[in-house]
Amino acid sequence: MQAKVDELTAVSEHLLVKTKELETEEIAMQEEVLQQAASIAIVQKECQETQEQLREVLKEKSKLQLEIESLSAELDGRVKEVGEAENAIRLKDQEIRTTVDALTAAKAASAE
Repeated sequence: MQAKVDELTAVSEHLLVKTKELETEEIAMQEEVLQQAASIAIVQKECQETQEQLREVLKEKSKLQLEIESLSAELDGRVKEVGEAENAIRLKDQEIRTTVDALTAAKAASAE
């Protein structure tokens, strides 16, 4: 009978030791899960902040793109104006040369 009691006592002690080990492992796993959850929360927050920054950059890019398009259209208009002014200058230059040539020819004819 004493042997049976000793055996049961040994089994009980073994079970108590194993239970303590399992509880310690469970606590360690819970702490790890909490740390991972905290890490996930940090990463999620960083991701949200990065997304917001990206939205702001895209918004700024859109504004700049519209401004570039506006300036490009204005520049095209100015280039056209300059081209028209150059053509007008060439025509006036040609008129002046023709007039000078005609005056020179008339002067030469009257001198003869």
